[in-house]
Amino acid sequence: MVTDGAALGLALLAARIAARPPSARHSYGMGRIELLAALTNALAMLAVVFGIGVEAWSRFRSPHAIEGALVGAVAAVGLGVNLLVAWMLSHGQQNINVRGAFLHVLGDVLGSVAAMIAGIVVWATGWTPIDPLLSLPDVI
Repeated sequence: MVTDGAALGLALLAARIAARPPSARHSYGMGRIELLAALTNALAMLAVVFGIGVEAWSRFRSPHAIEGALVGAVAAVGLGVNLLVAWMLSHGQQNINVRGAFLHVLGDVLGSVAAMIAGIVVWATGWTPIDPLLSLPDVI
């Protein structure tokens, strides 16, 4: 959630800076800041995906105890927040920066759904390998 907040904050900051009019120093304005913010967010997302992959592999090799009900409940709250943010972004300005933030949030929506499913399966059956199994689509 910290990386999501940082990504959305960076996208918002870049959009505000890019909206400034051209000046003597920046004769074409600050539009390229949006591209740099989108690139930064994409690189951060790749780092997060790599971390998820490493952790999933670790959990395959050495399973951990999982509180299924808690995982499902937290994922449900995360899903609600992500759907709200996705709706807000879909009604905002249309540029590469906002589009990148929107796609990032859609990926988080899918991750929340996967976490909810994993939580329900662990709670109902006790089968913990579902957690790293459902983390792998985030990596692929």
